[in-house]
Amino acid sequence: MADIQVLQQACEQLNQEIETLSQSMETLHAARMRFNNTKSSLAQLKELDEGQEALIPLTASMYVPGNIATTEKVLVDVGTGYYVEHAPKDASAYCDRKISFLEEQMKNLSDVIDAKKAQLDDAGMQLQQKRAQAEQQQ
Repeated sequence: MADIQVLQQACEQLNQEIETLSQSMETLHAARMRFNNTKSSLAQLKELDEGQEALIPLTASMYVPGNIATTEKVLVDVGTGYYVEHAPKDASAYCDRKISFLEEQMKNLSDVIDAKKAQLDDAGMQLQQKRAQAEQQQ
């Protein structure tokens, strides 16, 4: 009976780990989408002229009206409240590097999730076998 309880706890722990890792995957996916949106905004910037009115994206869903001061420079959020001035081409390259990094992390995380799911399947099969053995002994 103790083996059954240990296997049940292992299954519960694996389920929790898979859930946490899946949430991390969703976070990485959302970050990748933000960088893709930024690249799209940078591409649209090329079509605008200096002094032209435009809606400036603050977030994925919030825009403010403004005038384009220059299309030669953009501010890039590099994290923790720091911004770096780049040419749009360099900002796009920065986004590409971040997207590549995020995709690599997503691949690694996907491999870990698959391994945890395989462990959960194994533990589940062992649990079923132990329960069947316990029922036969009764």
